[in-house]
Amino acid sequence: MSKRTTIQRQITLNVILPVVGAILLIAVLNYLRTQNLLNESETTKNSLISDNIKALIRFQDYTLHLIEENLDAQMREMSHALVYKEFPAFDNIENINLNRILDEYELDPKLWAIYIMRNDGVVVNTTFKQDSGLNFFEFGDRFQEFITNEVLKDGTFKTERMGDEKNTNKKRKYSYQATLDKNYVVELGVYSDDATQLVQGIKTQLNEIAENQASVVSVDLFVGDENPLSFNSDKVIMDQNLPVFKRALESKSIAKTFDKQTNLAYEFIYFEREESNLYGHSVIRIITDRTAHESIIRREIIMLLSVFGVTMGILLWLIYIRSRKITTPIKRLADKVTTITEGNLNERAEVRGNNEITTLSEKFNVMLERLEEFYNELEQKVMERTQEISQQKEEIEAQRDNLAQSNLELEKAYKEIEEHQERITDSIKYAKRIQNVILPSKEYVSRVLPNCFVLYKPKDIVSGDFYWMAEYGDKICFAAVDCTGHGVPGAFMSLVGYNSLNDAIKGHPGLSASEILEGLNKNVISILRQKDDSEAESINDGMDIALCVYDKNSQMMQFSGAYRPLYLLRDGKIEEFKGDKKPIGRFMEGQGIKFHTHEIQLKKGDSIYIFSDGYCDQFGGPRGKKYLPKRFKATLEELADQDIRTQGDLLDQALLEWMGDHHEQIDDVVVIGLGIR
Repeated sequence: MSKRTTIQRQITLNVILPVVGAILLIAVLNYLRTQNLLNESETTKNSLISDNIKALIRFQDYTLHLIEENLDAQMREMSHALVYKEFPAFDNIENINLNRILDEYELDPKLWAIYIMRNDGVVVNTTFKQDSGLNFFEFGDRFQEFITNEVLKDGTFKTERMGDEKNTNKKRKYSYQATLDKNYVVELGVYSDDATQLVQGIKTQLNEIAENQASVVSVDLFVGDENPLSFNSDKVIMDQNLPVFKRALESKSIAKTFDKQTNLAYEFIYFEREESNLYGHSVIRIITDRTAHESIIRREIIMLLSVFGVTMGILLWLIYIRSRKITTPIKRLADKVTTITEGNLNERAEVRGNNEITTLSEKFNVMLERLEEFYNELEQKVMERTQEISQQKEEIEAQRDNLAQSNLELEKAYKEIEEHQERITDSIKYAKRIQNVILPSKEYVSRVLPNCFVLYKPKDIVSGDFYWMAEYGDKICFAAVDCTGHGVPGAFMSLVGYNSLNDAIKGHPGLSASEILEGLNKNVISILRQKDDSEAESINDGMDIALCVYDKNSQMMQFSGAYRPLYLLRDGKIEEFKGDKKPIGRFMEGQGIKFHTHEIQLKKGDSIYIFSDGYCDQFGGPRGKKYLPKRFKATLEELADQDIRTQGDLLDQALLEWMGDHHEQIDDVVVIGLGIR
């Protein structure tokens, strides 16, 4: 049950809360707008700083280019002299005295330096001992590709733009030329005082950029990919910011991060220097202190809270004054309603004033008068209805007693039916034991036909299908029989068929397969009294059968069938031998039923299959259709490479998968398979 609220509270909820929500929304939007403006201001400022730095660096690179043009010819002449004149005479270039060469060419060792760099980037000999053993390939992939793909591959003289020397941080121009054997690179380095002064002035201006911006802590230009160095200071990139630096390099754009502990914002801006192979990839780092930003935001929040508090105070006072004029008469009416609901229908609401509440009170009093009339009428009807219910209760109790007696009688009858069902089931189970006893045992089948399988699956406890096997002189007879019906009627027919088969061959050695079927037919007709239609007890039932007579010595197989075929699997393909369309156990007046014998000369690798119709007629699969002979043949062909006993297991598994969880077995199943070795 929901909690009741006063009109005063509902006015507060319906009027004040939306206003409060609107004010808060405006405050939040204003806060977000202020924060966004501060962020945009920082981004714009950093963009202007980076543009200024880029302009300074481009001016530096252009001025250095003018200075370098005066050095190119002299360095080319010296490099050619070393490669073609000096070094071919030495087998061990790594140990040559390079200072002697400087003296011979009257070069100032304070300005000139010679480097011998191996093709893996390591400096193996130099007049500038501070760089001995230094690996220039650590400056980045771009420089390594320049040395490998241009200098060593072409063998021509290459110059590099003025660059910063790692150990002295002075400007030096470098040239590169591969030795004749392409195992080394001769590198020349020349200092330029003009270039050094120019770069120092550029660095000073870069440092002044940070000093002139209140919130900017530092501005640095980092060069190099793997081990970045600051162009204008001795500052380094902290380990936690290296991934951000790498991201700016890889994306060739801007990457940002923020350190909450120090309240510092780091912005890395990628800068492409087209005139330099050694320091072509540069990144501008701008560190900004956001303390001032947070101070502005705090002042904004305090101002918003103050405005919000004053507005809420005024709004609450106005709503309280105005709502009292509305709620007082409503409260008096509510008190009267409470008294009336306690059962005092004689009470009436007080009518005062001339407004909507006055009209409501008048209408309420009219409603009370009508309610009082309805109450008296209802009380009379309740008394009459109570008397009717009492009478109906007595009738229901009498019916309940009769129903209880009927339930006892039904329960007794159910127990009797249950006992009869149990006795019938026990009898059927015992009949199954009898049926299993007369069927050939697994041991007998394995002894008579070692290389065969029998798949036998009754639908019910007992089966109308059965398999038969007997030694017949020096031959072996076996059959798959499908009797009319299944369950108990089929089981009785199977007993008739099994005994009739044994009687057909008893004392008659040398009979063909068709003659055995003809003898079976006569015996069944005699037992079932089918010749005399006038007898009330005659039965017009019978069986379908596939029967084989197998001579192990000659590998000759005789087959005769009544409505059942034989499948021969040879070389992976099924060949079908059809049985006669003639019945077993149905007497046909004036006709002597004769069956046809098929003779099949078997060979090694052949397989023979006879079966009832239960396997092919089974419903299943995704569409609930029959398995059908076509699918059965395809399954046998798929199993051609399997051992014959394994085929029996796989056929059983295939049938279960076809049925799945939604289909029950509809008929008895028997399949006999024989492999010829």
